[in-house]
Parts: sequence; structure tokens; C-alpha cells
Amino acid sequence: MIPEMPGSVSTNLSKFDGASEISVSPAWVQTSRWVASIRLGAYRSSKMEPGAIVIKAVYEGVESIERLRFNIDGTFEELKPLDSSTTYEEDDRNPGLLSVRRFHATDDLIRRAVNATNTIVRMDFRGTYLDGEFGLNQAHFAKPAFKKFLTALENQP
Repeated sequence: MIPEMPGSVSTNLSKFDGASEISVSPAWVQTSRWVASIRLGAYRSSKMEPGAIVIKAVYEGVESIERLRFNIDGTFEELKPLDSSTTYEEDDRNPGLLSVRRFHATDDLIRRAVNATNTIVRMDFRGTYLDGEFGLNQAHFAKPAFKKFLTALENQP
């Protein structure tokens, strides 16, 4: 199986219940480290509450993801976890494990993050954290990926 490119937007019509589904594969968030080790993806189903989004937070490595926070032009937002704990998955692209946890969000939060002058993401682990710049406007990074996701949401039946 060929892994999806970071930031790829896909749509699906569920044969099971007719739900329209939109997702963006986890895209890079620029961190202070030499490599970007945080990725964010999103999912929306027409069966979810209006405006509800699920954010998929991914860390390259083994850490317990405790919290996901956004600083959007000086306004702080902490997302509530959907999962009770971090899960671990094999990385399709590199040897090693990915730490994954999903969080509740809204389309309004995504829109504000994309349109902001400065959006910083903080992923908290046990005893430490990692900050990343959401706004890097390059292919495979979060800002352009989430812009495409919002466009697909606007066209969702």
C-alpha cells in the first residue's frame, strides 16, 4: 500500500450510511527541530454535529500526547481529546512508531488558524512539549492542507 502524501484531501461517500466524508492526511507543522516531527490531519462526516471536526495529532516518535493547544494571533485554544489515550502506529514512510491522538475541534477554529497572521501549535507530552508553526505556506504543510480541507467542506453536501 502506498502511503498518502501529507496534506492530501480525500472525499468519500459511505456505502453503509450515505455519509459524505472529507479528510486531510496529517500534514507537517514546522517545529524548531531540524525535522518537522508534528503532523496534523482532520476528518469531517456529514453525520457529525454541524461544525464539528476531528483533528488527528501525530508525533514522529513514542510519546504520550497529553494535550493539543493552538495560539491563534494571541488567542489560546485547548482541544478536548476524543481518545482516552495515545495510540501507536507503524510509520509507512520511515522505520519507527508514530504517536497518535484525536481531538475535538470546530470548523471555526480551523478557519481562524488558517486565516491568522500567526498560529502556533503546542503538543504537550508527559513532562515536556513541542511547539510548531502552523502557518508555513508550503506543500505538505498544515496551512495549505487545511485550506484545501475547508474548501472541500464548503462543497460537502
